[in-house]
Amino acid sequence: MGHRWLCLFALVAAAPSYVGGDVSVTEVPVARQWAPCPQDENPEPQEGHLPVPKFSTCMLRCAAQAMLGIVRTKPSTSLKLNEGREGEDHEFCWMLHLRCQKGEKLTKAFVLLNLQQPPEGDQPPPFRLLLTAPPSLRQHVQARHGSRSARLLSGEACGMRFDVTESFRSAEGGQNAEMCVRAVCSAQDICSSLSSALRCPPFLATLWRSVPRPDG
Repeated sequence: MGHRWLCLFALVAAAPSYVGGDVSVTEVPVARQWAPCPQDENPEPQEGHLPVPKFSTCMLRCAAQAMLGIVRTKPSTSLKLNEGREGEDHEFCWMLHLRCQKGEKLTKAFVLLNLQQPPEGDQPPPFRLLLTAPPSLRQHVQARHGSRSARLLSGEACGMRFDVTESFRSAEGGQNAEMCVRAVCSAQDICSSLSSALRCPPFLATLWRSVPRPDG
């Protein structure tokens, strides 16, 4: 579906084909909040069909900021950034069954909106997200501020954060099931065009934590 992973360490190693990366965080989520990586969801790429990464400037800036934050810390958690598939009426979609490595557990998932003119001070964000798929989770999602689990994703570098973790924890459907969102105005009378308001297309950031093996 054209979904591509961005590894933080690719910025240093110049290896865009690498699909994993380690980013340290200090908060350890409780086990019942984790969503494990199924063993059959890490297929080997077919020869001659490797995707060509396509990274927006916003994704690169966010990744660079996160990398600087963990360069002196022991890696324990991975951060992956994923571009979305754009549909009609500025709807963006991502696969619900994320590509991951065996032994990883999903802890948090955020959709990031990088605005041309970010809100100042206590000014409310001009947009909120409407989850349009899957239908069972259709709801509005407000921007999050000050989340300890997302301290690597600063608003200045990564944009407004919208927590969509529940969509992935309760993922249903087949391998092609998607989560889709659409940015909507918080107040119609002050709403500007989404295409002109965004610096880059929305992207998905997921935080994963490695689980020690029983024999380790």
